[in-house]
Amino acid sequence: MVSDHEVLAFLMEELADGRCVVFVPGSPNPSKGAVYIVAPESVQRMDASRVQVASCISNWGAGMGEIVESP
Repeated sequence: MVSDHEVLAFLMEELADGRCVVFVPGSPNPSKGAVYIVAPESVQRMDASRVQVASCISNWGAGMGEIVESP
């Protein structure tokens, strides 16, 4: 199955075998969420601080355009 959506997550760790441990925060409370182990090709890195991302999540996604569109 091919997915047509993206999920905002924090990259927590890269494992020795190349897989990535990510934390997917909940909205509007980014301190609660789920931890996943995913293939590295499933991770797209963004140039955003944890504070920027947490602020966006706690505002139900408002401000995501600024994060996604930054170089």
